Amino acid sequence: MREEKALARATTQTRRRDLIEAALVGIGGLAASGIFPGTSGQVYAAAADPSARRAQRRQFVGTATAAQRCARFHEGWLQAIVRTLVCVVAILVSTVATAQTPCTSGAGTTCRDRITLENGWRIPYWRNYAITTANSQVVRAVIVVHGSAHDPNEYFGHIVASAQSAGKLTSTLIIAPYFQVAGEVGKTNAGTPAPNELVWKSNHLWRHGDPSLNGGGVSSFAVMDQIVNRVADRGLFPNLTRIVVTGHSAGGIFMNRYASGSRAQTSHTTHLFHYIIGNSASYLYLDSVRPVLSDPDMTKFSIPNTSCAYDKYPYGLGSLNPYMSAVGSSTIRSQYRSRRVTYFLGGADTEPPGGDSSCKAAFQGHNTLEQGSWFFRYIQTFMPTSTHDKVVVPGVGHDGGGMYRSSQGQSLLFQ
Repeated sequence: MREEKALARATTQTRRRDLIEAALVGIGGLAASGIFPGTSGQVYAAAADPSARRAQRRQFVGTATAAQRCARFHEGWLQAIVRTLVCVVAILVSTVATAQTPCTSGAGTTCRDRITLENGWRIPYWRNYAITTANSQVVRAVIVVHGSAHDPNEYFGHIVASAQSAGKLTSTLIIAPYFQVAGEVGKTNAGTPAPNELVWKSNHLWRHGDPSLNGGGVSSFAVMDQIVNRVADRGLFPNLTRIVVTGHSAGGIFMNRYASGSRAQTSHTTHLFHYIIGNSASYLYLDSVRPVLSDPDMTKFSIPNTSCAYDKYPYGLGSLNPYMSAVGSSTIRSQYRSRRVTYFLGGADTEPPGGDSSCKAAFQGHNTLEQGSWFFRYIQTFMPTSTHDKVVVPGVGHDGGGMYRSSQGQSLLFQ
């Protein structure tokens, strides 16, 4: 009988120690994740030797601030269970309290914020989560560039609606930067830009990566690089692995050039990048050939005999602007070939002459759908090892909302 009682006491003590062990391991893991501040990232890992485990328990309970509420488990197994349950409830409450609620309003300035760049100048943007606050919820980012109508809030609303339909809103960081043009009041620009906000002289400049009018001449591509760098910061977004950079119309023009010249991706090799070019009115050809537009099979290319400067930037690699010149023609070609790019086209975007009536764009196709289709064929012909693809949304014209809210748009954005 005495042996049975002794065995029962020993069994109870073992179970109690196991319970304490489990509680401390759980608290230690949470301490390392930052839920309990003040623990200096201590993690309780049980040692193999029993005496070493006892020393670990005493040391951990005595030193970890986050575990102090749960100290003195040795008072008894009942107290240990109660205190463990209290700790679990506190952990759950703390976890819920730290969850961030996404901002979803594209109307007005509710979700508007400003990014301060490296040189101290700023650029407005719309976002569902702040990019200055750590957030472990998000696993992907979608950065969308507006068109020439100066409507970043509308494009923000399109991506939010698409994310909601796909059930991906809480796990997606959505950012819509605003490239402002001097002297033009867009749909969302209440008056003139603030004195410390970057502006560009015209739409033709920001969408090609040219320098800003103020702030020492900052390329719009350099602005995007800094946004990407923020998003890729593991200290802020530890679980974010996929970065989608997209634009429609003038934003599509921006995206085609940015995808070829961006310096940011090369600094973040553990992230997956995807460039989605929506209904661009022209493209950056990487050599001097252009489509033979009379070919119904879209297989023939030739060097045009013309006085039109069709091969100068932003239509070709001649006379590159400062940002692209610093990258260099050879690197532009190799980067564009190796990057994941999707040509996202509206099946009804066929109104001539597209969004660009210049002779340079005319050599690329008669309308936006044709220009995108020809450029994709050009990539297939001259860069057959590329990972580029083409997605057409049937029945949709030059409509950013129709494109991004479509089932095809959802599949591309939230893979």
